[in-house]
Amino acid sequence: MFDTKARAQEWASKVESDMRALKFQDERIISDLTLGTLIDRYTEEIGAKKSFGKNKTAVLASLKIALGDILLPNLTSDRLVDYIEMRSTGYRKSLPTRSTSSQAARGRTATASPSTENSVMNF
Repeated sequence: MFDTKARAQEWASKVESDMRALKFQDERIISDLTLGTLIDRYTEEIGAKKSFGKNKTAVLASLKIALGDILLPNLTSDRLVDYIEMRSTGYRKSLPTRSTSSQAARGRTATASPSTENSVMNF
């Protein structure tokens, strides 16, 4: 893994320094948690102290639907960027509402463009 003992010691010193500076996070602690679980915990703990507004509630619901099943160690910046790009294209994966239910009843459902579908399937 290391060419020399000096490089191994340099790496170890950096890791130890990061740990002391609280920059190091042991992935084992969060390896079994999903973003959905984290959102639920946030809602229960923080939302109990002060109720959320409509916007925060909608954002958390949207995140939970789109990314909620992803394990936290797998939640990368690339996945977040894909989610942001998906949202900015106008495709919104959201909870069924009265309007979407009535659209479905009339045979109209929201569909994604082929490029958006590929982004969604990566989640």
